[in-house]
Amino acid sequence: MYSAVPSSSALIAALVLLTGCPSASSGVADADADASVDAAPTADHGGHDAPVAADAPEDAGPDGAPDAALAPVDPLTVATWNIEQFPKNSYSVDKVAEIIDERGFDLIAVQEISDPAAFDALSAALPGYEGIINEDPGAWLRVGILFRTSRLALDWQATEFAGDGWAFPRPPLVAAFTAPREDGSTAFDFVAVVLHLKAQIDAESESRRREACQKLDVWLSQQMALGAEQDYILLGDWNDKLNDPPEWNVFGTLLDKTDRYAFLTMPAALAGDISFLTYPGLIDHVMVTSDALEELGGGVTQTLRLDLTVPYYEADVSDHVPVVTTFELR
Repeated sequence: MYSAVPSSSALIAALVLLTGCPSASSGVADADADASVDAAPTADHGGHDAPVAADAPEDAGPDGAPDAALAPVDPLTVATWNIEQFPKNSYSVDKVAEIIDERGFDLIAVQEISDPAAFDALSAALPGYEGIINEDPGAWLRVGILFRTSRLALDWQATEFAGDGWAFPRPPLVAAFTAPREDGSTAFDFVAVVLHLKAQIDAESESRRREACQKLDVWLSQQMALGAEQDYILLGDWNDKLNDPPEWNVFGTLLDKTDRYAFLTMPAALAGDISFLTYPGLIDHVMVTSDALEELGGGVTQTLRLDLTVPYYEADVSDHVPVVTTFELR
């Protein structure tokens, strides 16, 4: 039964032991036309070689020395939101823009962009925001990011796993951001990775999601080994539940490495929160690397039950609700 108020989770603690689930598979049957991208498996992707630089400490003043006088930094709010075959109808652009404007997210990872021109219109309807989209021309569904330019500066962007339609039917968008202070120094920086993994509950789809998680682990290890950036936030529609039993859990390779990764949505999953309305469950997640957790803090993660407050939400907006993490920063 749905809660009448937005559900929320507590500060993230150490990852908990996986709990049981009565279903044989919790992958979700989104109507996402995955059959159009059912490519054969390909070799592992090498990843994006981000620029390598010997940067000064992130809390350093202009001369590179730590500066205790730097002003505190406001909390950072990031969200992931599947906006279902956007735009669903002629009301969708205005309604999504209104919701984002009211909430004031610093960064929103969006999935299921069906019409890039409508996404451009959405960005234009949000003064102070900029939108970017993955490089996947002609695809039916794409992923993107909207970010607040007064808070974040885009350093670079890339599309990863573009040749691996088996594990990644929607190629992930990778974007590096810096949050500058008023004096021009860097408050913090991070890399955001927007995901939309294979949907459906059949065994093959489950296998493809599991392979995607394994390849993400390898790719992250490669990227962090370059030394340029260690703070990664992976967010999106993962199309599966975190708290499945081990024999069905597609996230095993990531959940097992508690010293490297943390799913900030795990407490919400264990509390029974939902992000997908058609087949109720929490399938939209936020995962961070341990360095990002150290720099940004665990924050507070919640699902926004807009379906309970926005008229005609499912008809005009989406069958998913946003999942939002607010980092208090350290």
